[in-house]
Amino acid sequence: MKPSKEALFTFLKKVDNDFYPPLSEKTNLALYVDKILDKAILFCDLTDSGTIKGLIIVYANDYARKYAYIPLVCVDPFYRNQGIAGNLLAEAIQYLKSLKGKIQILGIHSNNPIAIKLYKDFGFHVVDGTERVYLELKL
Repeated sequence: MKPSKEALFTFLKKVDNDFYPPLSEKTNLALYVDKILDKAILFCDLTDSGTIKGLIIVYANDYARKYAYIPLVCVDPFYRNQGIAGNLLAEAIQYLKSLKGKIQILGIHSNNPIAIKLYKDFGFHVVDGTERVYLELKL
């Protein structure tokens, strides 16, 4: 189930400072919500009332390079350490594999050691480790 525009905006405001720099310093959150809902594939864990517990955003539209990118993985602080990010990442990877070769590489940037460990646990490998680590998974 896709979250509502309001739920997505509320979630992004709640986790804004989990990123460095904060998301709101890099983009207008209201416009970002519109872009996400229009262009991205969302993998969400929602409460029964529609509140987002965790979210992965995937852009899988570069069919020429057979490439997808994850710009955001985040879990509400209240729901952390319950395996939500791992479950959503597994779901996203399975979905991309189901595209039967249309997407063959999944990339992500991170400067969060906990997140980098999660990605490596799923088979991602470091391609570039300058300011932010860039990891890829061959599907």
